[in-house]
Amino acid sequence: MTITPALDYRRVADIDDLTAVFGQGSATELLAGGTDLAPLRFAGLVSPVTLVDIKQSDLPRGIERIDGGWRIGALTTLAQLADDEQMASAFPAIGEAIRQAATTQIRNRATVGGNLLQRARCPYFRDADIDCWLKGGDDCHAKAGRNEHHALVDTAPCVAVQPSDLASVLVALDAVVHLSTPG
Repeated sequence: MTITPALDYRRVADIDDLTAVFGQGSATELLAGGTDLAPLRFAGLVSPVTLVDIKQSDLPRGIERIDGGWRIGALTTLAQLADDEQMASAFPAIGEAIRQAATTQIRNRATVGGNLLQRARCPYFRDADIDCWLKGGDDCHAKAGRNEHHALVDTAPCVAVQPSDLASVLVALDAVVHLSTPG
């Protein structure tokens, strides 16, 4: 399998640079840890025109206690989140979910934002030769096929589940995600 290189590689310094790149309308993928993007590119599932490296930007990273709550930056690594003593004391399920879901090497590279936005682990989605609903096809092949790790809901167009264990814990904790968009 051949990886098609991105035609345009950019590093952004801040949110303004990032939203400007996304406002240009080309097929754009973000690169921080790359732990989901690299396998998707290798499998031929994504071929970005523009690859935007956000790892060295001033986008939010780290963990801080604010206004009776917590702020976790999107560029915080899973290792930083799992190893934070205050978070571990207040929310042990976060560290447990991260440690069960990823190896030490991945935790050191993967970011919270990337983990929450990772793509489905469905074998039909991950197969470049299968045109599943999630990739714009007409059907979800998992409904009648390999689906032991899926959520079988007859009314859903796709039965792939959110692959992030961290996302499930954050939902259970009533976390709120703040997004920035070009609009």
